[in-house]
Order: sequence, then C-alpha cells, then structure tokens
Amino acid sequence: MQKIARFGVVLAFIACSLTVTRGTARGWSSTVGASDMGLIRLETVAFATHQFLSQKAYQLLAEHPVIRAGYVRFPDLAAIVLHGSIDQGQNGLGPDNPGNSLYSWHWYNPNLEYEPGSGNGLTPKKVAEYLLGLKNLLMSQGLEGGAMAPSARRGTGPSPSDGAHEAAYLAHFIQDMTCAFHVVGMPVPPTAGPDPIRLYRNDAVKRRMIAGPFRVFTEDMWDDVVGHAAAAFADDGKADWFDPNYYDGAWPADVKNSGHFQYEAAVEVAYMKDVLNHGARWDALLATGLVSPVWKRGVSAEVFTRLVARATQSKYTVTGGALFPPELRAEGRVEVPYDDWWRAIQATYTLWRQAFSALVVLPEDLKLVKLAGERDVYQLHAVVRNLEPEADATDVRLAYEIPGSRDQKGEGRVPKIPLSRASEWIPLSGKVRIADPGIHGDRIVYDGAGTVRLTVTGRYPLPDAEETIREVPLRDVRIEGRVLPDMTGWTRIEVVDYMSRNGLVLAPREDAGVAETPDQQFAVKEQSPSPRTVVAAGDTVAVSFWGRFKVKVPDITRPAVPLQEAIRMIRAAGLSAKEPFWHVQVDDSVPEGTAVEQSPAPGTLVLPGSGVMFKVAVHRPVTYPAPPAPLDCFASIDIEPQNPRVTVGQSIKLRASVSFYDPPNGRDKLEIPLDQAHFVWDLVSQDKEDWPAGEVVLMSAAGPEATLTPVAAGLVLVSCRIANVLNQNLATNRVLVVERTPGDEPPAEPPPAAPPAGTAPPTEPERPPVKPEIARDPVSPVEESTELEGSWDTSSDMIVDFRRVGGNDYEGTLTQLLTAKKLRFYKELLGQVVFRATRIGPGTYSMSARNGVDPRTGAVIWVYDYAVVTVRGNIAQVNKGLAWRRLTN
Repeated sequence: MQKIARFGVVLAFIACSLTVTRGTARGWSSTVGASDMGLIRLETVAFATHQFLSQKAYQLLAEHPVIRAGYVRFPDLAAIVLHGSIDQGQNGLGPDNPGNSLYSWHWYNPNLEYEPGSGNGLTPKKVAEYLLGLKNLLMSQGLEGGAMAPSARRGTGPSPSDGAHEAAYLAHFIQDMTCAFHVVGMPVPPTAGPDPIRLYRNDAVKRRMIAGPFRVFTEDMWDDVVGHAAAAFADDGKADWFDPNYYDGAWPADVKNSGHFQYEAAVEVAYMKDVLNHGARWDALLATGLVSPVWKRGVSAEVFTRLVARATQSKYTVTGGALFPPELRAEGRVEVPYDDWWRAIQATYTLWRQAFSALVVLPEDLKLVKLAGERDVYQLHAVVRNLEPEADATDVRLAYEIPGSRDQKGEGRVPKIPLSRASEWIPLSGKVRIADPGIHGDRIVYDGAGTVRLTVTGRYPLPDAEETIREVPLRDVRIEGRVLPDMTGWTRIEVVDYMSRNGLVLAPREDAGVAETPDQQFAVKEQSPSPRTVVAAGDTVAVSFWGRFKVKVPDITRPAVPLQEAIRMIRAAGLSAKEPFWHVQVDDSVPEGTAVEQSPAPGTLVLPGSGVMFKVAVHRPVTYPAPPAPLDCFASIDIEPQNPRVTVGQSIKLRASVSFYDPPNGRDKLEIPLDQAHFVWDLVSQDKEDWPAGEVVLMSAAGPEATLTPVAAGLVLVSCRIANVLNQNLATNRVLVVERTPGDEPPAEPPPAAPPAGTAPPTEPERPPVKPEIARDPVSPVEESTELEGSWDTSSDMIVDFRRVGGNDYEGTLTQLLTAKKLRFYKELLGQVVFRATRIGPGTYSMSARNGVDPRTGAVIWVYDYAVVTVRGNIAQVNKGLAWRRLTN
C-alpha cells in the first residue's frame, strides 16, 4: 500500500440553511455561498458534499509520482471545485445548475429495464463520456507544445484549468452513484406526451408504484409528490427523471424539506457532532485501499458506474420507498455515511487515476543510434519509466512514427517494467533518416524540422489509462554515433589504431601516388566518408595513403654543367653524387669537364639519398684496365638484435651486407665495402594477399640500412636488391613472422658457418636428444591413440600429412593451404617437410618445426623443441594453445 499521510482536512461546517431554492441541489450537495464562487473556498453555507469528496480524492491523487513530478498536469483542485459548484441562485459551472445537465445524468436505477431515450438513467454513459474527455485532454499534454515536462509548472503549456470541467463532472456523477437517493426512481418516458408527469397520476401506475417500490406512500401522499414534481418539471426543462424522495416534502417547501434534502442536512449535523472520531474513521477507511473494490481491469467506465450503483442499492431497502424514514426525519437522526463517502472517494480516485498512465517517456529517454552500413540512417531507442509505486507494468509496447513521412515508423516491446523503475534502452524497429546532422561541440544534433510521435501502451492490475503519447521534436532527440575526424596526415598506424578502438572497418585504397613532401610519406591523403560524418561501429571507412616520398632527378646533362655544379645540383635535390666519376671521351661540341651520361635519367623519381651516377666529359682518349674476375659474392640481411621475436609495434633494424669467399687467403668470409653500391629495399606481405605490404609492415630505408615496424600479425618477406657491387648485381631476402604477442619459444638456431671452398657441404645436424623434463611430462590416463600418422587440420589454414619414417619418428608434409598462392610460397620457402616429431611417451610427441633453408648451403634450418603434441583420439593438443583435428586415420 502506498503510504499517504492521513486526511488532515478540517472543514468549517455551517448549519444547513433550509432556504435553498427548489431544485438547486441533487443528492450530495454542491452548493456554495455566492460570495465564495470567486474564492473557491471549501467553507460553505450548505454542506458541499461533492467538493468535500473531491478534495479528499484529490489529496490522494496528488501523492502519485506522476502528478507530484508534474509529468501529467492534472487540473488544479480549485479549478475542479469551480467547475463543480453552484451558488444559492443556481448559478455556476457545476452540473447542479439546471441549465448544465439533465436530471437523468444524476440518476441510475439498476433495477429498471433500459428504455430508449432515458432508460434506467444516463449516469453510466455520462461517466464514460467525461472519463474519455479527461483522458484525451491529459494525453494531449504529451503532444508537441504540451505540458508533460515539470517546466510546465513555470507557466508554459496548457492552462491549469484544462480538464477541470471534465474532472469535476466525472467526479460529481460517480459520487452520485454512492448516494442511495440517486439509485432509485424512474425515467419520464418521452412518449408520455406534453405532460410527462401525467403518467404517474394514472391510477394503474399509482397503484403499481405504491404496491411495489414505494410502499410507504399512501395514495394521497403519492398524489402530493406527483403534484410537487409536476410543478418542478414545469419550471425545469431538464427534468426527465422522477424520484418521489425528491418531492416528498410539505408545501410550500416540498423540495427543500424533502427526504432527499433533509437527509443531507442531517448528515452535516451528525458529522459536526462526530468531530472527535474523524481522524480514526478516515484512517481506518484509508487502510482498506484507494481503489474502488468493484473495479476490475478491462471493465468499461459505464459498467463500473453500474456496479457502483448496484453496490449502493444493495446496502439499502429501496422497496419500502423512503430512504430517510419519517420517524428519523422527524428526529433528524442519521449516522454519518463514512462508508458511502469513502466509496465515493474511492470511485472518484479510481476514475481520475484511470485518466492518465504511469508510463512516462521524457525527451531524454529517446535517442537515435547510427546504423552501420547506411548513410544518414538511424534506429530509434527509447526508455520507458514506470512511475506506478504499487505495480509492475507488463506487456509494454511502443510504436512510433515521424508525422509527414511515409515509411519512418516502427515498434518495440518489453515484457515487464518493475514498479518505480525504468526500462533498459529498447531498440525499435524501422529506420529514421536524418540528413546531415550538425556537430555542436562534442554533441551530434539535428537542426531540421520533424517530430517523433511515440505511443506507449501497457497493462496494470490497477486503474491506469494504459496508454500515453509523447511527441518530441527531432532536434531534441539525442543522436549517438561517432564523428569521423579529419585523418589527413595521419600515419597508417594511427589510422589502424583509431579504426580498431572505434569498431570501424578500414578499406584501404590504392596508394594515392608519390608523396609530394617528406611529411606526406605513407600519410593519409583522402578519406571517405568525409570528416565530421556520423558513422557507427561496423561502418567501412575508405582511406588512401600517399606512397613513398621521392624526388626528381635533376638534368645535369642538358645543358651540360661542370662537375662541381652537377654535384651541387644533385645534392640540392636531396640526392648523392656517386664517385668515382669516370671519364668518357667526347667531341669538341661538349665542353670538357662537364657531366654526361647520367643515371638515373633526368626526371626519374627516386628515394631521397639515392645516388646519381654520371661521367665527366674529356677530349682525350680514355683507357681502363680490364676488370678483375668476378668474385663469388652473396648478399644477406642482418637483423638487430639477432634472431628477434618480431611482434606488432616492435621496431627492428635491418642491414644488408655483401660477402665473398676467398679460400686462397685462408679467410672464409670478407665484408665488401659498399660505398659505391645502390640499394633498393622492398617487402611483400604473404598473409594478406589483398593488402599492400604497408598494411602489415611499415619500413623506411636509407642505403644499406632499413627500419621495419609491423602493425599487424602476418608473414613478411623483406627483399633487398644491391647494384654495382664489383660489377655485379645481387639480391637477397629475409622472411619474418610477425606475432601478435611475444611468445616463449627459444630463438632459432643460427645457420651453420659456410664451409671452406672445395669441401663437401655439411650434413644435416643430428637431432638433439630429448630433454628429460619433456620425457617426464605426465600422460593422461584416458585411452589415447599412439599414432600421429594421418592428415591433420592445424586450425591455421594449413593441413599437414604425418607419416612414420622409422621407429618413433614422423615427418609432417604441408599438403594444403587456404590459397594456392600461399601454398606455393610456403613450399618455396620451407620445402616439403614442415614438422618432425618423435614419440616420447604414450600419445605424446616432441616436435620440431622447419624454419627455412640456408641460402648458401641449402641446409635445412630447424627450430628444436618447437612444441609438445598430445594425441587423444582424433584431437591433438599442442602446447602452443592450439588444437589439431584429425581428418583421416
């Protein structure tokens, strides 16, 4: 039960005036003093029961979180009282003003059959009409320009009196149904002619009424009552219901001292005498609950009103006709109708509460989330708040539309929102197109027109409208996405890092051409989408990078320039002049001492620091000794540090060197000076065929040295071509395996030294003995296969066939890779035998991996103790964190 402070209303009751004009009030009184109409005070000159009951119900309703927070602006109590009251002259906005309602709106007799036109009373229909009107008015507050937000209390939005008329009339009519005088009587049939009351003067009708529901009346009394009613009907064209209790007073005060009116006066006196018990009685009633006990979910307001009336009628003996018996009227004795009043308060609270929903959506509860793969397309997400403190909301459904658009709509659902809680973000179906949202600081906003109209429905076990509508301008809806920065000038590593952190997909383009400045080398030239575009995780961003920075070789031969000027021009272009400068004989048309026959040709784009060779013109004959016999030279690439574990982000240094064998001098290897050599470095990524090599490795080079920085895991072949080495051109390469994280494998054994000339190449080294600690590895007691023979899927795009080569020894041969290109590369690099394995225990093998071939001797290079493999049936566990699967036995 929601805790609400007990009623603390103290009413100043004034003795009931019996000078009320005939017909000014019906049932529970709604009459206030004429001087009070503008002040809307609850102090009355006659006990204003309806205002009293409405105030009690309003105090309860005002404690509801939706009303207290101002998310629904229920009409002010003062406005409701104003619209529910009349003065002693029958003036005012209330329904008891004879000009504002028919009598049949105030009466309903559950025992009568329905008759066309008036039937058994119109109160149920009027209650349903005014509830619908109040519900629509409160729901309209959520429309754009409405007053759902608390800021409306500061003067924006609808007037506080909006809906007051509907709330007042709704309360008045349902409260009438808790008063016994309003659930008896009968309609005046429209077929009765110009004098409808004549029907009840008919002797047959009179005898039937006296014998039936109004037994306390004698025929003379009945005639008097009918006469009084006829006089009243003549004065009031709204009178279409005949209740004998309303006209059973003595002339000339036949109405004001009727049983109906005297009961009201007696109740006031009894309530004033019982002032010491007010608090205890109201507390006890409050403990029974705020919701009318006859309310059931799914029951219409019309049926609910009938149930309230039937419950009232069942409490009284209406067949006797006098609800306030003459003996009690004479003494003015009556009990305070606390129970009836509380039923009226409950019924009023129930219907008022049913006019709005505890499901609330605020502007900050909406957001548009960028969808991946589509430009300017978003998905609407919403949070729904359940502000009902007494019950969960179930089967909550959301539907939205963008008014004025054809297909921008969608829906969503959440099974339950716990009491006083908010839902998680609910993604709604459909797509919302927002063209060119703006960027204001770090916020994404939409500056265009348009509105999101969201309808939320849900189910409650308590009275609730179970529907709310919220309109929010698109400019007020939060937009979520990632704003692409301007990546112009970013390095490839910076781009890859940004894409990875933001879940974006990089689509590299072809290189954007030769870099025009050193700073542009390998940097971003263009991107698509353009900067400040809103993207989402999963979107593809195309980026083009500048290529290497190259300089143009100057023309030092046309016109011919002197030697020193040629050197200056070459150096000014960022290049180097290669010495020695050979002489060449020319005719007299070319000045002696000028540059001729340059290489590379003028205009060629080359790397900065590259050498430019040229000859110097002379007019005399030039002779040179014959070049020496070519030496047995070979090139190699050394890495610092030696045999490193290459990982992503680690920079390593490479150096190219040239050696030759000189057995006659007793030296196996001599370094050759490379001052006159020309180096061209290159690299190829073998693991990512569709990527340029730079997607895996970044490399900068100058002369015989290069620096390499991997940015992604993969297999890379580094090559270096060396020109002008003792009249020879050489080439070499080096394979690097770039790993994601540093491993714990020992470095590869260095290649054996080259044998002296004339000696046979060394045989393949003997396999080292098995280490004792490997031999002692525990063996699982599970029954295992001891055979490694067969085809195995290594889970790395590679299939290896193992065959026994003798005893406990096996060889694994590469038979399949993901692509034929990779297969050729591996075979050329490694040869056929990829793994060697020796059985060291039941189902356990020590394995070595082939790491290449010595380019000088052809000897195989092995990495020993590469892994331990444990075979269990068709699964092989490898201590590198891998699992192999047997394909054939």
